[in-house]
Amino acid sequence: MDRNYQKVWFLRLQDGFGQRAFWLRFSVLSSTHGFKRLAEIWAVFFEKSQSSPGKTEKMLLKKTYPITECAFSEEEVRIGPSNLTKTQTQGTFQAKGRTIYWDLQFQNSTPFHLQFVPHLTKAKLIRNTFITQAQSLSCYGTTSIDEQTTFWQTAPGSLGYFSGTQHDHGWLWGQCSSFVDTHGLPASFHMEGLSIQPKLGPFSGPPVCSFYFYYQRKHYCFNTLKDAFLLRSHYHSNLWTFQANHKELSFRGTLKTSHQDAIGLTYEDTRGSFMYSSNTQLSYMEISVYRSGILEAKFIAPGTASLEVVSRKKNPYIALLS
Repeated sequence: MDRNYQKVWFLRLQDGFGQRAFWLRFSVLSSTHGFKRLAEIWAVFFEKSQSSPGKTEKMLLKKTYPITECAFSEEEVRIGPSNLTKTQTQGTFQAKGRTIYWDLQFQNSTPFHLQFVPHLTKAKLIRNTFITQAQSLSCYGTTSIDEQTTFWQTAPGSLGYFSGTQHDHGWLWGQCSSFVDTHGLPASFHMEGLSIQPKLGPFSGPPVCSFYFYYQRKHYCFNTLKDAFLLRSHYHSNLWTFQANHKELSFRGTLKTSHQDAIGLTYEDTRGSFMYSSNTQLSYMEISVYRSGILEAKFIAPGTASLEVVSRKKNPYIALLS
């Protein structure tokens, strides 16, 4: 294995009602620049405030371990006493004078292994391998901070992974598996999208995109080299608009976030440079599906969508908690 590498595994989890979410991140960094070799676990909680409408309470707890306390394979990553597999995660650590414990099991309702823009990764135009291991999990179990326990039952979630020898210039990564239709009824519809801005030497290249939709019991994957440049995607001022066309079908969506819902995080790559993440798990999304130019269906994620925006520049409106 290259002496410079980074690997990240993460679990997204939310209650399905847009009120509460949990984001768990296992990471490994091995760098010859600064001689850093460490493993970390990040746990982030999001919860809509009951006393201040419109406000989202956020909490980050993070624990750093020597890289010798990390072991990983295709089936499991283990850091210290904590582990994450494709069917469960269990762990505990202390940080900031607080103790966190979690014990979660999950099942994948629509198994579909997705690697984003594999042709560009193989050509080394994209520096990282981005993979979604499970788009639509049903999660059960508990998370606890000190004496306060949260119970999760049939909570929607997803598993993801990325790795590489250096971060790209930036990316947007959005996902949702908890939609309702126009009547407010649960809908069997999933979406995941990734827009990557590659790093070409000292410069940044144009964004390339990949999207996935699960619609009418079919998988629609926009993941070819041609798709990467033909998909429509634009992000500005907390609004991501996108469009993906497949023959007579057209998926057209918007994902809206707010500074109040986001948490600011700092990542470090193998070269010692920093990336700044704006992460929210309680965003609003709408997707309309057109067939031959006629609206066929519309799906709404009422605060149940996630979006991470990662950039080389700090967002002045979002406080960094790490």
